[in-house]
Amino acid sequence: RPKPDITCRAERQILKKGESSSAECVNPNGTFGDIIIIPGGSAKRIESRTTETLDVFFPGLEVPVPEPPQLIEIKPSEGHTGQSVLNYADNTVFPGQSTAKDRFAEACTPKRLIVVPRMPTPVLAKIGVPEWLRAVVYDDCGAERTDARVDVWPSNGDSPVPLTHGFRGRYAAFWRPIREAPGTQFLLISASAGKVVGTRYTTLEIAPDPAAVLLESASVVSGASFEGGRVRAPGEFVSLFGANLAAQTVSAAVVPLPTSLGGVRLELNGVPLPLLFVSTGQINAILPVGVPVNTVLQLALYKGSAPPVLVNLVVAAAQPAVFSRDLTGKGQGIILDPQFRFLDSGNPGKAGDPFVMYLSGLGEVEPAVPSGAAAPTTSLHRVKATVKVTIGGVEVSNLAFAGLAPGLVGVYQLNGVIPEGVTPGNAVPVVVTAAGQSSPAVTMAVK
Repeated sequence: RPKPDITCRAERQILKKGESSSAECVNPNGTFGDIIIIPGGSAKRIESRTTETLDVFFPGLEVPVPEPPQLIEIKPSEGHTGQSVLNYADNTVFPGQSTAKDRFAEACTPKRLIVVPRMPTPVLAKIGVPEWLRAVVYDDCGAERTDARVDVWPSNGDSPVPLTHGFRGRYAAFWRPIREAPGTQFLLISASAGKVVGTRYTTLEIAPDPAAVLLESASVVSGASFEGGRVRAPGEFVSLFGANLAAQTVSAAVVPLPTSLGGVRLELNGVPLPLLFVSTGQINAILPVGVPVNTVLQLALYKGSAPPVLVNLVVAAAQPAVFSRDLTGKGQGIILDPQFRFLDSGNPGKAGDPFVMYLSGLGEVEPAVPSGAAAPTTSLHRVKATVKVTIGGVEVSNLAFAGLAPGLVGVYQLNGVIPEGVTPGNAVPVVVTAAGQSSPAVTMAVK
């Protein structure tokens, strides 16, 4: 059976409200069918081997056309259908022209994705205010792609924003701009479905707002190592960095820790976080236990009566980090001998000596301890995850205890013995691994 192969070229690329345009459609292979412009009021039959002009009127659309691309649907008399993209609002997709292809033709194999923003040009964003990002994804066979991964990459340095599929190739998500950037910026929209990919740029302008609450996922870091860009863990001591996070500086004065402090609340998938400290630029908190792991959860920051600021966190079963003596997460770790003296250059340990270290992020314990409560001093609460410690690359074979530190909130404790074969030094690296996640290295002295 013949396949539709009708090529249309738009006379005008951008339509204003009340304006009209025309599309010249060429039918070179002798098929018959109706071409319908959606939305619009024009329909015309394409005769065999002819060139026809369609006048299209968009009476109710604003500038620019808000739902590009416009679709031309081919309904040939043979009873099968085809689809073509005729893009009135964008002159970079098929530079104003498109070829209709039979949707059911085996010969049509997609070679690239077509990404069409459904946003004003430029996007006018404001620091701290959610902006709705939307795009439509097609392939070059004319099919709406519902299986694509779509991400938006702002040129101001904010984290990429993954878009979620809604229906018929439409993808959307909210983005709250964090970083100010002067002049015209760009949004790179990337889409991929297997080996078929497509990208698209659109312009962006960001207006500053000195009072905006600024927080992003990468600024939620371990309270022990202060490293971001990693997964987080239930029960972990975390620090959040940003701007205008709280109206005052307040430290918690009671245990169990409060879940509201200085007019600020944090929730992870609706579960409150115990708070240790809040200020305009930093919040210290404990991630709650009992939340789902190995998935993405939403962290909500509530400040007063303002709408929440939302960021996504990847939460795993564990994310260990050893506390350091200078509280930077680097250098000499809080690794002590039985007299609670640092195992440093002035007091190096040796093979066979016991040690105790303090850390964060080992995850759930058994029996469980409520979030924000101090670990009991009358019972031991061991971690569920498998824990491994290496000193100078040599594994500690005798870990006597891995669990919550008695009497402390959100702090874990490891007890072990320095193994044989460690190369002596004043800065021997120590790494803890739990549930497949490794800590940043700290150091201790071994003689």
